[in-house]
Parts: sequence; C-alpha cells; structure tokens
Amino acid sequence: MLGTQAGEMLPMLIDTFLEEADQLQQDACWAVEENHPDVLRRTAHTLKSNAANFGATALASACLELENVGRKDTVDGATGLLVQIEKDLAQAKTALLAVRKQMKERP
Repeated sequence: MLGTQAGEMLPMLIDTFLEEADQLQQDACWAVEENHPDVLRRTAHTLKSNAANFGATALASACLELENVGRKDTVDGATGLLVQIEKDLAQAKTALLAVRKQMKERP
C-alpha cells in the first residue's frame, strides 16, 4: 500500500506502532489496576487494530479477548491476558525491528 515510499515510510510507521503499543499496554494495565473497564476496552481495541495492521495476529487475538473483557463492563480475568499480551508484544517487537532493520539496510 505504501508503494515506492515503503522503504522510507515503513520504518517510521514501525517506530510509531512500537511507541504507541508500549503506551497502550501501560494504559491497559492501569485500567485493570484502577478498575476502568471502559478504558480497558478502548485501549485493547486500539492495540488490537494496530497489531492487526502489522500482521501481529497473536497479539491482535489476545487484545480482542481483552477488549471483550472490557465489553462485559469488568476487568475480571484481564490479568492473565495482560501477561499474554506482554509476551505477544515482545515477539511482535522482535519481528518488526528485524523488518525495520532490513528496510534501512536496503539501498
């Protein structure tokens, strides 16, 4: 979709995703700690959508489950999902940073 600008734009998009993903993960943890299911739902939804855009399907799937917890107007059961999201996000970061590195190394 980025066409001829992919080499220039994709590294920036990856950087933005990674920064926002970290913040969204922190926001989701806060929402659980402070019992704010509406914030949990919104942050999980945003992280799910962003992860899906980058092909991080495991992360997107875990975020969907977390979003569904918030939809039930609760945070019960979210802690285990947050642990899974942390693992899935770490894997997505590794993969995306490798792609980013490849893009920057291309002539």
